[in-house]
Amino acid sequence: MRREALPSRETVYFPVRDWNFGEMSYLLRADVPLGQLVAPMREAVRRVDPDVVPGNMRPFSTYVEDQLAPTEFALLLVAIFAGVALVLASVGLYGVIAYTVRQRTAELGVRLAFGADPGAILRLVLKHGLSLTAVGLIVGLATSLLATRALSGLLFGVDTFDLLTFAALTLLLAAVAFCACWVPARRATRTDPAEVLRGD
Repeated sequence: MRREALPSRETVYFPVRDWNFGEMSYLLRADVPLGQLVAPMREAVRRVDPDVVPGNMRPFSTYVEDQLAPTEFALLLVAIFAGVALVLASVGLYGVIAYTVRQRTAELGVRLAFGADPGAILRLVLKHGLSLTAVGLIVGLATSLLATRALSGLLFGVDTFDLLTFAALTLLLAAVAFCACWVPARRATRTDPAEVLRGD
C-alpha cells in the first residue's frame, strides 16, 4: 500500500487567555499508566485554579477510536455489500453458464451418438464457456480500472489499483465459470445418448 505525504498547511495559534473556548482538552505524554496520573493531574489543576474541575481523563487511543468508529462502520457496511455482490455475481454467472450448457444437452447427445469422444466434447464445452467468460472478465476489468480512476479522489492513503484484489476476483469468477461449464457437461457426457435424445 502506497502512502503519500500530505502537503504542509499554515497553522495559527492563539493565546488561550484571549479566546473563550468553553471546553478545552489537554494532551499529556507520559511513560506511566493513566491510573497513576489521575490524582497528580487533578492536584496540579486544583493548585492552578481551584474552580476548574477536570473532566474525563482517558487514553488518547480512545479519542482516536471514537473518531474512527463511524468510518470503520461505513467500511464494514461497504465490505458486507461487496461480499453480497460477489456472491450474487458468482451465483448469477454459474446459473447463466450452466443453463446455456444444459440447453446444448441434445446437441451433446447427438455428438455422442455419432461416436464423438466424451473428452473432446467436454473440452469443446469448456472452451466455449470460458471464452465467453474471458470476454466478460476483460470488459469487467477495464470498467473497474476506469471506475477506480474516478474514485481516486475519494481515497486517502490507499492505492486505487490493488493487483492482488483484481487477480483474486478474476481467478474466483473464472473458477466459477469453469465449474458451471464442467459440471453439466460432465453429467451430459456420462449419460446414455439414447436417454438424452429421448428426453429431448
